[in-house]
Amino acid sequence: MRSSCSDVLNGNGFINMFYVTDHGIPFISTSTGNAYSYCLDLESWMMVNASDAVTKCGLNGAISNVKNMKQFPLATVQYISNSFQQKSKTAIDMSDNVYEAQSKISFIEHQIQLCVNVNSVVELKHWYNCLGYQLASHGSEKKVRQVLDDLLGPIYSLQNDSAVRKAHKLLTIDKHELLREVLNNLRTSTKWQRIFMEYQDQLN
Repeated sequence: MRSSCSDVLNGNGFINMFYVTDHGIPFISTSTGNAYSYCLDLESWMMVNASDAVTKCGLNGAISNVKNMKQFPLATVQYISNSFQQKSKTAIDMSDNVYEAQSKISFIEHQIQLCVNVNSVVELKHWYNCLGYQLASHGSEKKVRQVLDDLLGPIYSLQNDSAVRKAHKLLTIDKHELLREVLNNLRTSTKWQRIFMEYQDQLN
């Protein structure tokens, strides 16, 4: 987090992009590969792209090579930031063996939170789909249930209380729609059939 623009610029080279979305959310991308967006709730600039190997590996599978700030603000800023990163920076090669599955899941969850913060609906669905894929491939039962339970919510209250049902959303997306995104990844694995059926039955 950076509290002011001067903090953002300090040690970050020069600004190669400044953009304000239709929702009034500003983005700054710098020549070092770091990028920031202002969070009104925290009254600080939050980092949305970092010039490190963890971020680069985590962005494998991201919406790539896009320049569409209206539909893909996060992906666009991350793509531009990495494209303009100073060539003097030394890239670190991290193989899948080093960059472990649990780190990928944590990175995706961070991307999901960034999507919420920058109000990007399309990208939010994309990263939940990525999360479902990673959970199906490498997730523990505890982690899978944690994600599913959060999206499922209190079924009885959702069925009987319109106010609870209206609030059970991320941005404009019903959490049950995101739950289906995750479940669609679990349904193809025999390992997760029992859990898939358990949560699918609660959705029906």
